[in-house]
Amino acid sequence: MCLIAFDFSPAGLCQLLLAANRDELFVRATAPAHWWPDAPGVFGGRDLVARGGWLLVARNGRIAALTNFRQGSATALPEQSSRGELVANFVSPANSSETIEEHAARVAASAERYAGFTLLLFELGARPGAWWVSNRPQAAAAPIAPGIHAISNAGLDAPWPKATRLRDSLAGASDQAGGLPAAGVLIEALTDRALPADLDLPDTGVGLARERLLAPAFVTGDAAFPPLPYGTRSSSVISVRDDGAVAVTERTWKVPGAPSAGYRDRSTRFNLD
Repeated sequence: MCLIAFDFSPAGLCQLLLAANRDELFVRATAPAHWWPDAPGVFGGRDLVARGGWLLVARNGRIAALTNFRQGSATALPEQSSRGELVANFVSPANSSETIEEHAARVAASAERYAGFTLLLFELGARPGAWWVSNRPQAAAAPIAPGIHAISNAGLDAPWPKATRLRDSLAGASDQAGGLPAAGVLIEALTDRALPADLDLPDTGVGLARERLLAPAFVTGDAAFPPLPYGTRSSSVISVRDDGAVAVTERTWKVPGAPSAGYRDRSTRFNLD
């Protein structure tokens, strides 16, 4: 993922409400959201190159999401592991006996194996909890406080304009809906293409022209991303109520980066085990 806003409310009627955009190379092979046959009880999209995920939810109440950490001068080494495996590992049934805190500590201990990332971990149900793990500027892990948060390609709650706008949209939609807005309302916020002023843009080492292209919540992408076009490929909304009811919607854009060209929705509803 490249943009996530969420409301973590362990004592509320909705323990988690999350909205996110995935930005990726348009040609990278991807499977849309589905129940993974090799990981029973896990739902989400899949990267068909490295076989990992970017946003996954499991029937046992575990949810993981990941954003890359943008560093213009950083170069991934060929031997580095895929960051998508970090998402898949947390929700895997094979790791269900490990506590969320133990898992976060284990990821932090081996964080140098990966290019820059921030990983969000949620465990919902009877004993809700949330943690983040990152390896920039150095490896660290910490619990996430209840409340509304947002993240793009930096640290949790870094005040990037598009992260701030999405966080405010999520908060406003919840207030207007009396607690739990429809998925379509949040997906509409995820298609926001407002461009901030240059003075408000982050400086991540990719140059002003590319900072502008990456600044909106919905990245249209074009030939300015050599060697291949890059932009928003899917938008997702997840809600987990206190009674264990889970709703997931993934909207895959028929033409990546072009919401007007249409979309396909894949949704599921289930109760936590």
